[in-house]
Amino acid sequence: MSCDKELYNFDLQSLIKSVTPPNHSLEFYDAVKIINFIRAQPASSSQESIKSAILKQSIFEETEDNEKFYKPILENDGYLVCCDELLQLIDSKSNENDNENNFGGVDLTDLNLSSHTNDLEQKLKAANELIARLTSGTENNNDVNAPPLPPTADNDSYYFDGYGYSHIHKVMLTDTVRTDSYRKSILNNPTLFKDKIVLDVGCGTGILSMFAAKAGAKKVIGVDDSNIIVHARKIVSDNDLSDTITLIRGKMEDIDLSPHLPLSHPKIDVIVSEWMGYALLYETMLPSVISARDRYMNPKTGIMWPNKTNMHIEAVSDVTSEEFWKNVYDFDMSSMIEMVGRERLKKNEAAVEVVEANKIISNRFEFWSAELTTVKDNELDFSR
Repeated sequence: MSCDKELYNFDLQSLIKSVTPPNHSLEFYDAVKIINFIRAQPASSSQESIKSAILKQSIFEETEDNEKFYKPILENDGYLVCCDELLQLIDSKSNENDNENNFGGVDLTDLNLSSHTNDLEQKLKAANELIARLTSGTENNNDVNAPPLPPTADNDSYYFDGYGYSHIHKVMLTDTVRTDSYRKSILNNPTLFKDKIVLDVGCGTGILSMFAAKAGAKKVIGVDDSNIIVHARKIVSDNDLSDTITLIRGKMEDIDLSPHLPLSHPKIDVIVSEWMGYALLYETMLPSVISARDRYMNPKTGIMWPNKTNMHIEAVSDVTSEEFWKNVYDFDMSSMIEMVGRERLKKNEAAVEVVEANKIISNRFEFWSAELTTVKDNELDFSR
């Protein structure tokens, strides 16, 4: 199957758009079903005959007959590998002629994935060079050989791009205090998840979604707007949980969950999310959770996981830095101590460090708390 209309008289992009119901939000698995359905048709089938067959079969409906189209018809199908890019191309407003046979640097008539990988590696290398240049303060040094600054992107793009790499998810998953707390709290309370509809906001690798499925949830919907969602779908499939867990790519505030909710159960029973950042609110993810709660959670019986949060403050004696500079390989560098203090005042930002118990010099004081089932977005901006 090729997207080259001139050679094969077949246009996959227009076919997908023509068979998608106007009120249906096209997702990754929808495209997977369409591609596998096409693979299952006779090679002599025309585009119109395939379109008619798809509409007659109503493959977007969750029926037993349609479940088989979730499974690849063709082993290592290149179109399934590039499904996300294909959806981005369909949604793109770029010139159709320019994109007809090419998206994201990948030739659809050839699907040369190795060259695509090389292209991504080159982009990553350039990005690393840019980051090094920015952090060293040389971004305005008029170096004609320096890579150009990237085009301006909105804050959301930078935010979600940061979660598209494996290392950040490894850091979170190896935070055993946090991850194991979720695992135990979910698996030790199966009655709260049994046969329930669960929403995982910012699902990442899908770990909380899989905990909820293991606890007996009837259906779990995970939402994330970073590239990690592609790998999370594979993880869910590899653990035989695809029948229970559906993963959707998009911003929680923008997507419509209605097509993914049973008609008999149009509201969410449980919202799980690992939204906490440095200083609790730093990553500003809680507003997305609140948005999901207000739009989809059952107002009478729905529960949040976690359902309450609080912040504490206590004083520490920061003598570690002073001790370090007083003796550096037997040299006195204590003149640096004043510079360290000025830098901290100038940055006006938190330092994330491990603090030894003997450095704590005050009692702990709770200065803010919130019930997550009722807290409003505007209450997250406060002074104490």
